[in-house]
Amino acid sequence: MDGLAEETRLPVDIDAQPMVRAAVELQPVLRDYHDELEREQRIPPAVFARLREAGFYKMVIPRSLGGLQVDTLTFLRAVEKLAEGAGSVGWNLGNGGVGQLVTLGLPEDGVEEIYGKRADTIIAGTAVPGGGQAAPVKGGYRVWSLAVRHRLPGSQLDAGKLPGDRR
Repeated sequence: MDGLAEETRLPVDIDAQPMVRAAVELQPVLRDYHDELEREQRIPPAVFARLREAGFYKMVIPRSLGGLQVDTLTFLRAVEKLAEGAGSVGWNLGNGGVGQLVTLGLPEDGVEEIYGKRADTIIAGTAVPGGGQAAPVKGGYRVWSLAVRHRLPGSQLDAGKLPGDRR
């Protein structure tokens, strides 16, 4: 079989994939942070560091950019397993992965600007139209979105509307 067919074939045992196993191993840690996650409405720095160190923030990034380039089912199963430990963590990783996929469609220089220094650049926010709001203030706009609400480090992707925007 040629290399392309091998690379695009989905894994037979999705739960045996390294990122899925890593997500299952992290579940008890996530459960231990449940109260803090709920109270603070953010991923605690220690949990964020563990997620980043394990490679969860670069699952969808191509290998050519230093990412893991996991297949779609592995990505979804890893997110599902993280969500079993803490729903908001699964939500964060799932939405972040979608944001990363959107940014990979930018012109090459934009992709390089975002991922050139590190493949696990965090993209926080939403690609859903209306997912954020902006209000004019002196010198620019004040932006509210899920990315700002959850105070995640990294770049922000937001398809929110500016005042007067009719899309």
